[in-house]
Amino acid sequence: MRRRPLSLFCLAVILFLFLGTKLTAPAPSGFESREGEWVELTGSVYKKESGSGTGTEKQVLYLHPVPKDGCLQQAEGVICYLKSNQALPEMGSIVRVRGKLKCFEPPSNPGQFDSKSYYHTLKISFQLNQTEIQAKSNTYHHMAEGLYETRRFFSRILERFLSGQDASVMKAMLLGEKRAMDGEIKSLYQRNGIAHVLAISGLHVSLLGMTLLRLLKRAGAPPPLAAGIPAAVMVLYGFLTGFSISALRATLMFVIHMGALLFKRTYDMVTAAYLAAVILLIGQPFYLFDSGFLFSFGCVFAIAFLVPALTGREEESRIKKTICQSGAITLAGLPLQLCCFYQTPVYAAVLNLLVIPLMSLLLPCGILLLVFGGMAAKGVEWGMEAAAFLCGFPIRIILGLYEKACLFSERLPFGLVTAGRPGTVALIGYAAVLLGVICLQKRVSLKGRWIAVLLGASFLFLRDGGKLEITFLDVGQGDCIHIQSADGRHYLVDGGSSSVQGVGAYRILPYLKYRGADRLEAVFVTHPDADHCNGILELIEEGEKEGVTVRKLYLPGVGKEAVNDGYERLLDAAGEAQIPVGFVSRGNVFEEGELRLFCLHPQKGYENPEPNQYSTVLFLKYGGFSALLTGDVEKEGERELLRSLEKAGIEKITVLKAAHHGSAGSTPEQLLTLLSPAYTVISCGRDNRYGHPHKELLERLEKQGTQIRITERSGAVTFRTDGSRMRVEEFLKKVL
Repeated sequence: MRRRPLSLFCLAVILFLFLGTKLTAPAPSGFESREGEWVELTGSVYKKESGSGTGTEKQVLYLHPVPKDGCLQQAEGVICYLKSNQALPEMGSIVRVRGKLKCFEPPSNPGQFDSKSYYHTLKISFQLNQTEIQAKSNTYHHMAEGLYETRRFFSRILERFLSGQDASVMKAMLLGEKRAMDGEIKSLYQRNGIAHVLAISGLHVSLLGMTLLRLLKRAGAPPPLAAGIPAAVMVLYGFLTGFSISALRATLMFVIHMGALLFKRTYDMVTAAYLAAVILLIGQPFYLFDSGFLFSFGCVFAIAFLVPALTGREEESRIKKTICQSGAITLAGLPLQLCCFYQTPVYAAVLNLLVIPLMSLLLPCGILLLVFGGMAAKGVEWGMEAAAFLCGFPIRIILGLYEKACLFSERLPFGLVTAGRPGTVALIGYAAVLLGVICLQKRVSLKGRWIAVLLGASFLFLRDGGKLEITFLDVGQGDCIHIQSADGRHYLVDGGSSSVQGVGAYRILPYLKYRGADRLEAVFVTHPDADHCNGILELIEEGEKEGVTVRKLYLPGVGKEAVNDGYERLLDAAGEAQIPVGFVSRGNVFEEGELRLFCLHPQKGYENPEPNQYSTVLFLKYGGFSALLTGDVEKEGERELLRSLEKAGIEKITVLKAAHHGSAGSTPEQLLTLLSPAYTVISCGRDNRYGHPHKELLERLEKQGTQIRITERSGAVTFRTDGSRMRVEEFLKKVL
């Protein structure tokens, strides 16, 4: 093991910064009190973006507020989404803008994207929507604006010589423009574990920088120029592409490499990586919790330490060594993959055996296309346009091959494993196994090392069981309830929202992935109102592709007169996805071990045109734990429910889901007196236009003495029980 004193010093600094971020809570921003206000702000433009993958032009400005009186100027950065038909100001110019202030929210459910932490890491304090530019200065940063115009020029070159989809991929690869990325192809790459090709990475920097270094050396350039020019060019390239985390890391390491050449010192990749990490973390310690930072540096350390430990002797065949290297990098990134995305593409290591070597051809072809296409656009003849088209030919072939390989991979069995987030003990254990393999590689055979790592990796997929868990998700103004049985089977009751767009994609699916719910045994839709089923429609359409399948859909077993357009949409969606549909009515019982689900309403063939009144009501029983899930039942339906409860002798339950999001006309006193719930959960959205939960209901609940949990305040509310003892967890209290 080489001695690296500078690496040890850098590691100590990183540990110090890590402890500092853990021990010091970030101060409240103070901007929340102005949420929704129209505000004016003066700031300097440090970044701007234009374009969208949806076909509509979306313009975005990033501002550093200019110090003035007022709390808004205390912001570190502001992102402004402009109204249409506004010219983007120059980089570095001072602008006066007016927009509607919106703060970034923390996640309210497990697995949900943490936009507050993400933008805090980027040093962006809030966003302004519907922004208008009221004034701008005449002065600006000419170099920064020139780099922006260069990027836009190259972007148009790619659009001219490639198809829309291929151009969007190459813009992400070469120019860092991900906003215009085709959504379908981006998702395809992510699901198959090759999304790393879309980032400006060490491969780009080494290919461009080292090629330039070799050319300068062959031209006889003196060492200061041979090392300095490539370093300067790569820094400019970083500014051109927007300096993502991976680009920052790669550029810093390349500059350190050039410095080592200049001063005739030995370049050590590990020391360079540690030094680059410290430089980044001093500027922003919270990068330690950023997935891009962790993946980028994790890959470097995997190549430095784990790949040699899991690769054979020098005399081994090149193919075997390449396979071992790809597998080692995949296994090193597995815990990060599961912690960040809760899934792992099984065939990613095999796909990367095709993808990474072809990148060495794809990137030069892309660069040459930009050179020849740019010269043609500037009026240079001598076959430049033909040369650009010729460079585009292998690009189209390679990107087409990538897409076909990903689609083929998805057709294979077990292509995407939804394992959920590993536990802390499993992560520590796996890290210990990797460390042991690295330290003992000379004492243990290659086969033994692989067996140890694969066994350690298997523990990342183990999950605790033996308890029933029922979670009321925060989906805004709507309902979604997840049930996990003691045997690890998953069920969903409703899933929709009238206040959160894309609730299925951004709240329900991430939560299910986090829990490792790769298969839902049953999805119950209590009634076909959008705030209970629009997320289910997303789940039916996209779930299987995203690694979550639905075995059966259950709808209320009502008569023909009660069936409306929403009901039929659910039937049609299930038919297209080839998901069987069942119909539930009073008397139906679903059993799994000790878990029982009884349907108490509606009666079979119930005729009522009002969906709320025929809303399915389920009674859950598990040992001494019980819960009543009421959907939006009200009026006549609630009277029918009371009769069913009295007839079944159900009383003194553990958890009641208040009907209709806490409206005044639902969950009457008679029902509360009969059930005497220990806990009542109300699912509603913040500042909803209906005023839920209504004051009258809250007064009834307080009079009854039940403990109240409201999702808009608590986030996801989870009850865990073994049938005798129970624990309640409020997600927002856990994360804040």
